[in-house]
Amino acid sequence: MDIKSRHFIKASDVKKLVADLKERFGDSIDPLLGSKPRVERLVLENGEELFAINNTVSFWKREDQYVPLLKLLIDKVVELKAVAVDMGAVKFVTNGADVFRQGIRSIDPLIRAGDIVAVVDEKNHRPLAVTQALYDAEQMEGLGSGKALKNLHTINDFLWELSKEIMK
Repeated sequence: MDIKSRHFIKASDVKKLVADLKERFGDSIDPLLGSKPRVERLVLENGEELFAINNTVSFWKREDQYVPLLKLLIDKVVELKAVAVDMGAVKFVTNGADVFRQGIRSIDPLIRAGDIVAVVDEKNHRPLAVTQALYDAEQMEGLGSGKALKNLHTINDFLWELSKEIMK
C-alpha cells in the first residue's frame, strides 16, 4: 500500500491529537512527544492515516481508534492491556493470524470487547502483535475455542515495512 499524501499538521491539530493520545495512553507517551511534538499525517491510498511523531511512525488511525505501532510496545513507550499466548502460537500470530482461545495462556482481566490489546509470548512477555479484543476478558476466559482477538498489526506486515521505509 502506498502513501497518497503526507504533511505536517498545524499546532492546534497537534494539541488535539496529543490530548486524545494522552487520554488513551496516559503520560507514558511523554518521552515520545517531547516538549513540542512535530506530527506528520500520512494518508494511505485506502484513506487510512498514519501519524509520525518526531520522525517516528507511531500510530495508525483505524476507524475512530489510534492503534499504536508495535515498535512503541517493543520500545516500552506505550503499554496496552495484554494477552499471553503459548509458544506454539507465536509463529502464527507473528505471521498475522488472529488469536484463538486455545493458544491463550493469560488474559488481562480489564480487557473489554473492542479494546486494542497487545499479544505477548508467555515465556518472555515480548510484544508480538497489536490486536482488537472480540470479547470482554471474562467472556474470553469462558470460551472453549474460537477466535478471541483480531490481529491488526505485527512484525513484517505492511505497517511495519511502511514505517521503516518512510523514515529512511
